[in-house]
Amino acid sequence: MNESKFTLGQTVMTRIVSDLVSVSDKFSSFVMKCMFHHKACNWGDLDPEDIECNNLALEFGSRILSSYTIPFSFGFDHSKVWIITEADRSVTTILFPSDY
Repeated sequence: MNESKFTLGQTVMTRIVSDLVSVSDKFSSFVMKCMFHHKACNWGDLDPEDIECNNLALEFGSRILSSYTIPFSFGFDHSKVWIITEADRSVTTILFPSDY
């Protein structure tokens, strides 16, 4: 069994992500898969430097960022979804880069 190396805390999402989750089963499933990958330390579509920062964040307690590419077939104006877990592990936010 793959045990997580960090806690997510309270999970929240921006309004636009929440709105799309509520109207698209495909997007809702995609977001759930992304959350699973984030918690499993699969950081998604990051460059090697950001991956290393996340790996160090596990050791030193810094913020963790994952980025996942939304399939083009979903027909959204957004191409990526980010998942950010705060340094104190109290909150994890699901958002689009434009929400940051």
